[in-house]
Formats: sequence, C-alpha cells, structure tokens
Amino acid sequence: MRRIKEKLVQHACQLEDRLMNIDYSLKCPDNVSIVQEIVKKIESMRDLERSVPELEKHRQSVLQRFLQCTQTVFDCIQTTFNLQDKYVYRIKQELKNLEEIKKACNDLHPARIFLRKHHYSDINILNGEIEELKTRQKDALQVAATE
Repeated sequence: MRRIKEKLVQHACQLEDRLMNIDYSLKCPDNVSIVQEIVKKIESMRDLERSVPELEKHRQSVLQRFLQCTQTVFDCIQTTFNLQDKYVYRIKQELKNLEEIKKACNDLHPARIFLRKHHYSDINILNGEIEELKTRQKDALQVAATE
C-alpha cells in the first residue's frame, strides 16, 4: 500500500514538474493541449487525496500555476489588443486581487485550519464520514437488538 502511495505521489510530482517546464504562452499554442491533459490527470487524482493527502499539495500547485499562466496570457491579449478601456481593466484587476485576498482569508478561518489539520479538504467529507458512522452505529444497534 505504501509503495502505491509513493508511486502516486511520484506521478503527481512528475506531472507538476512537466507543467512547470512547459511554455504555454501565446508563442507556443500547441502546448495548451498538453497542459490541459496534465491538469485533467492531476484533477482525476483529487478523490485519492483522502487516502494520500500529499497529492493535494501537488494538485494545488498545478492549478495555481495553470491559473497564473492562463491569466498572464489573457492579460497579454487584453493589453495587446486594448479590448477594454483602462478604467474597466483596472477595476477588474482590483476585483481579482480582492478575490485572492478573500480566498486567503477563507483559508485562515479556524474551522478550515482544523479540517486541514485533520486531513479533510472540506466539511462535506467530514459530514460524509459522520453520516457513515451514524449508519454503521444504527445498523450495529439493530443487529444487537435482534440478537
């Protein structure tokens, strides 16, 4: 089991390294499909994070890099072709910055810190486990009552 986990983490690390070394700017449009495939593969590992928490770090890193590079390309297109006036562009940039601050603040919420500390990516996973335990307990009580 440990070897499988190590292989999964190694594969995620390789995907992350591949993404970091690919240029998918406007100069290399052919690389976009490669990047898309990498993101798709790393996202497919999301369900395994519960068993292999180390995968989350690699997935987050890949997504962060993908979003950052994609935004850079869009910003370049925006500036090159001056698709909006500067005021609207500045407001959108400010909104984007505020959304990033909001996300960072949400990550600092004590409940989220507690969940991450106990290897839960969100409250729904914890709620699912609680419901599963309740169901098992109820089934065990029914079995005990029939005996």
